[in-house]
Amino acid sequence: MPTEPLAVHPLAFLLQTHGWGKAQFARLMQEHGRKLGISLATNRTTVWKWAQGQEPDADAQRVLADLLGVPYEQARAEGWPRWLPVWEVTGLTAPWTEAGTVEALSDLVGSGRMDRRGFLTITEPP
Repeated sequence: MPTEPLAVHPLAFLLQTHGWGKAQFARLMQEHGRKLGISLATNRTTVWKWAQGQEPDADAQRVLADLLGVPYEQARAEGWPRWLPVWEVTGLTAPWTEAGTVEALSDLVGSGRMDRRGFLTITEPP
């Protein structure tokens, strides 16, 4: 049985994985935005809303993509929240062969981090 609750939104999973609280993440976003010349009014409540499904505006997504090292064009093309780099930690780099599928599913099951919505996100066709 996991010792901490499972994240249900990719952003919540990302915050949990990095050990960022909502207020801390809001400050990171503001600081990174300033470095990029983008003024953000991000706060704890804003981050909570994003983790509940509200889509961040274009400026916030640009800052977040840069902060996470994701090309902004990729973020725009994939759409929120599909572009968030959360599935890399689950071992989904295995080839899409029978053996690779078994390896990926074993990693997912063993990680204790998979949730129903997250699984549906990675199994939906593009």
